[in-house]
Amino acid sequence: MSQEVSLTMLDLQRAKPALDVLLNAKLPPRAAFRLSLLIDEVNRPLKAYAEQQAALAKEHGTLSEDEQQYKFEGEAATKFGEGVAALNDEVVTVKVPALKVEDLGEREVLTPAEFFNLKWLFTAGESANGTG
Repeated sequence: MSQEVSLTMLDLQRAKPALDVLLNAKLPPRAAFRLSLLIDEVNRPLKAYAEQQAALAKEHGTLSEDEQQYKFEGEAATKFGEGVAALNDEVVTVKVPALKVEDLGEREVLTPAEFFNLKWLFTAGESANGTG
């Protein structure tokens, strides 16, 4: 069972490091499966965001001599910042599997800060192991 949740791109970006922790954690099978589906769901808008941010950088920035990063000065920096802010405010809807904190098992997997960035993920609904 899953539900649709609307999040800003900034919310998804903040959640990505914690999702990566979960992706690499040894979890009970059902929770691991449901999280893998979520990762697929979240990666689509994150990839689109990265592509749009790169396009903004190319449009408003100047590539460094080593061609590793863009530099922004003056009005170009302002326009790039405004563009990124607009991207961050974009709202996307993702299908979120029904998960409870208990589904992660007994081990400490996430820090409080990581839980904070994933508060939208954990529900009071049915758990991944089938109990309510």
